[in-house]
Amino acid sequence: MPNIDDVKLEDDFLVYQATVEIFPEVDVQGIDEIEVERHTAKVSEEDVDTMIENLQKQREEFVEKKGKADKGNQVTFDFEGSIDGEKFEGGSAEDFKLVIGSNQMIPGFEAGIKGMKAGEEKVIDVTFPEDYQAENLAGKEAQFKINVKLVEKSKLPEIDDAFLELFGVKEGGVEKLKEDVRKNMEREIKNAARSQVKQATFDALLEKNEFDVPNAMLEQEIERQRNMMMQRFSQQFGANADSFDKDMLPNELFEEQALRAARLGIIVARVIDTKGLEVDQERVETFIKEAAENYEDPSEVIEYYTNDKQQRANIESVVLEDQVVDYLIEQGKVTDKEVSYQDLLAAQQQQQQGM
Repeated sequence: MPNIDDVKLEDDFLVYQATVEIFPEVDVQGIDEIEVERHTAKVSEEDVDTMIENLQKQREEFVEKKGKADKGNQVTFDFEGSIDGEKFEGGSAEDFKLVIGSNQMIPGFEAGIKGMKAGEEKVIDVTFPEDYQAENLAGKEAQFKINVKLVEKSKLPEIDDAFLELFGVKEGGVEKLKEDVRKNMEREIKNAARSQVKQATFDALLEKNEFDVPNAMLEQEIERQRNMMMQRFSQQFGANADSFDKDMLPNELFEEQALRAARLGIIVARVIDTKGLEVDQERVETFIKEAAENYEDPSEVIEYYTNDKQQRANIESVVLEDQVVDYLIEQGKVTDKEVSYQDLLAAQQQQQQGM
């Protein structure tokens, strides 16, 4: 959009000055010099078993246990904290539940409770970390009077018909569940691998192409990223994004990432233009079908993306970007590296958090 200045009326004509920033003409450098490490992974039987165990843990229950509290046990207790004999705010609670090994409390607290039994009382000594969020407690030595009321051990649900039905498995038993879990994990691997190689390719290309971008484009990208963060806040805290003060998120917080995104947008657009790349509609259809598999009724999702022009355009943009990555990889040098399923997904999560 232009900036309008010096607006005036002369002889019944509206006269003004419009200043328009020019989209930069960029000659993309170093395409044939790109070196990319592409990560691959496979889903092993052990990975599938671990995932099913995780599904069980998500639905674990705790049942009463006789004897001492150990790692993995849940302890219900009252505690009362004091420093130099004086109680402090937030230092007491009743019927507090803590799983030993969760590292939910300050260092030393869990160690003091481990080994206690129901009905047992004792005083434990702990030291608040120097960087503790409450400055009045940071670095202070404290005593906590502990009264254990209940010790419980974990009980995972049996993999029976009721458990299988939670995941839509009505026939085929455990083997069908494993098949579904593997299929989902392999889909996750495909998405994570695509994300990793795209990030690596674009990072390599950006290193060889540094240039100024129009201020309007940079400001637009900053605003886009600010709005995305506001939406994440609203999802996390259950509030309307409009209720957050945008001044809490200054431009400086987004400038580096926004500059990267703006440069990348210019580079990708230039590659598409100079190489005459057009979106592959077959890949778009495949992308939609694979995305739809995550839903209970895939046909509804496919119909939605097929009929909604804006949503389909968004997917076409993603697919065309993938085509750009394919082209860049073909021109450069790629080294494949096999990593574990867990490492590949962890890297993707870390990448998303940094965006």
